[in-house]
Amino acid sequence: MPPHAKTTHHRMPWDQMLNIIENHINCGKPNQLPQTYRSIAIQAIAQTICDAMNKKVILPCSAAELQLAGSAKQATLLASVHIGRVSTPMVVVSSDDIPLIWYLPGVASKFMANEALHAVDELRGPLLAKFNSMVAAALKTEPEASAGPIRENSQMWGGVQIHIHLAGMPKVGRYGPAMDLRPSANLASCSAEMRSFMKRMKTLMQTVDLITFVLHPDSYTAGRTTLHGLRKQPLTKSWAEAWSSAFTCLAVMANRAAPAHRDSKGDKRQYDALLNFGSARTYLKVNNLHAEFEYGHGTAVYIAGSLFTHEVTTWVTGERVGLTFFMRKEVQGCFNNHTQVPWPRPMSKRQGDQLQNVMWQDN
Repeated sequence: MPPHAKTTHHRMPWDQMLNIIENHINCGKPNQLPQTYRSIAIQAIAQTICDAMNKKVILPCSAAELQLAGSAKQATLLASVHIGRVSTPMVVVSSDDIPLIWYLPGVASKFMANEALHAVDELRGPLLAKFNSMVAAALKTEPEASAGPIRENSQMWGGVQIHIHLAGMPKVGRYGPAMDLRPSANLASCSAEMRSFMKRMKTLMQTVDLITFVLHPDSYTAGRTTLHGLRKQPLTKSWAEAWSSAFTCLAVMANRAAPAHRDSKGDKRQYDALLNFGSARTYLKVNNLHAEFEYGHGTAVYIAGSLFTHEVTTWVTGERVGLTFFMRKEVQGCFNNHTQVPWPRPMSKRQGDQLQNVMWQDN
């Protein structure tokens, strides 16, 4: 591509750049994209997605069958599936060609990975101190109170788990008007540290959005509509303006394994975006599929986390930070007329698709 074309790309608004990337991926021409855009290695990301499209695993049942099946029925439906250990890009699709898992190793650049590690390191201290003071106060009134999920059990960051909700209902899972939405308490309790964290995470959040737009544009659009709406609500406006992602929730796990679970409160038709950083050598296991995805530094996995039981295995040496971006249906519903987000587009319909331009102001 001529140098002047790359310069033109860099001057384009975010929404136009997303459409160009999506179209180049669908046409199998990632090498015609500029190498970077806003410090995002878009050509490498596009190539990884194209590589995954060329390594497709087809499940013996439809997405709708999986959605309706209980644990026992799902085990029967997937009894013949044994994917094994995976280290190269891959997509897992249903029998009706709906992508349910994207495995994208190494899509986060070293710059973004280092920023994520430093951002979590800076955030950990204030939040852990705040948490310990809350536990101490609880123990004074309830001696049997649990110490909660945050534990000191490793060399660098300690075993930390933080959930950040840009917006949520006073009662989790309850549907209500947008005016009832409010940010999670840990945003206000460590305001300065949280704002610094969001600033450092901006490039990574935009990378997650770029991939989401390509893999599930309807989910991206619903998320952006939600973020746009939250920027107009008095209780969420300030934080929403500092937030850079279509996903409104983020879980941060430092030096912790994740036990086998499904994301019961998530939307089965939307992805959770899982990212892993650090020197630890571990695996993301999807138990229903007998799959072990090598979960190395800079790896992203987009998974229908409400459909599949998954876990992050323990490791012997090294440090890791895991990030999980996810959506909340009750929050999205406030700004999308409670319309159900459709399944991701079938793989067979990707080639040559032309997405409508999603007009949003630059972050």
